[in-house]
Amino acid sequence: MSEQWNVDPATLIKVALIDSYEPKTIEAVQEELKSRGIACYIEGSIVYPVSVSREDATRAREVLRDSKRINHKRVQIIEDGDDSAKN
Repeated sequence: MSEQWNVDPATLIKVALIDSYEPKTIEAVQEELKSRGIACYIEGSIVYPVSVSREDATRAREVLRDSKRINHKRVQIIEDGDDSAKN
């Protein structure tokens, strides 16, 4: 599902949750972030966390929040400091 990239998992931070497996939503999230030069990792089974590098987290949230392509009923942005979605 996600492109392979070499990164230390300890440097990733969750910026969003996709509420279920819905390929169009997952693809839209990946394409929106990739088009802005932000690599993401999406993996899950019931919910799908969207993780990015810490240095891209603020920008990734902004991209996802402002996107017209993403179904915002299915994608919850995780705000900085929201402990409910941490690893």
